[in-house]
Amino acid sequence: MQLFHYTDVNAVRSILENGKMWLTDMRFLNDSEEMSHGIDLALELIQGDGVQSRISKEYAEAATEFVINGLSEHVRMLMNFNPIFVCSFSQAPDLLSQWRAYGNYAIEFQSDFFNEPLFECSYDSYEKGRKAYDASLTAVRAIGRSMRDNAGIPCSEGLEAYSDLIKVAAALKHESFSEEQEVRMIIEKIDCHYPVLFRARSGMLIPYIEVPVPCSSIKAIHVGPMRDQELAFKSMMMFVDEVARLKQASGDGAVAIEVHKSKTPFRSA
Repeated sequence: MQLFHYTDVNAVRSILENGKMWLTDMRFLNDSEEMSHGIDLALELIQGDGVQSRISKEYAEAATEFVINGLSEHVRMLMNFNPIFVCSFSQAPDLLSQWRAYGNYAIEFQSDFFNEPLFECSYDSYEKGRKAYDASLTAVRAIGRSMRDNAGIPCSEGLEAYSDLIKVAAALKHESFSEEQEVRMIIEKIDCHYPVLFRARSGMLIPYIEVPVPCSSIKAIHVGPMRDQELAFKSMMMFVDEVARLKQASGDGAVAIEVHKSKTPFRSA
């Protein structure tokens, strides 16, 4: 699967030179409110007869309350201890809305080379409902069983199911965003050994992790619609050639990354 990471020139330089992607704590994303769409859908289903009728009455009330109160002290502590980190890609090449939103460049990846889990976002109402229903039912059942067997406190099995529900919810988006064809790399801190790093933005520190991506996974760099696109294209060609030369000289093997110009016309503001 070909994936495009729309971004700015600084990120292109960092990814090619360092071979790492940044995944941001999902609570600190620019579109964090957008991500509540999937959670709202899951909560609606959890309270509905479809889920309630399929869980044991022995633990239905406690388990449902735990999930619905997803921002309770238990879960806030869980998210502080085990945050979820996200990075976004698109299956759509040369998409104007992505150029406008994220920057003048797109890195084209071959996802087969990735070692981390990818989640294709869902936009269709039926598909979203099915995925949210399955994950919600599994989570409530697992949380209920673990609370029943652990004096009312969810243990690892229940919390893992809750985290799985959050990851499913994070890949459910409103149908108005369907043109983005988004794919998300989603990683829980507990599942990886990457240290949590911090960068400054808008007066606060933003948690993120760095995930290795091999140069072999990068097929091309696309230069988006911009003023002086031809000059930007030439400088990117020089940069990619220099990166390839340095990596080959250091014994990392041959690097073959193409550079292309967007066909989308540039319009100045």
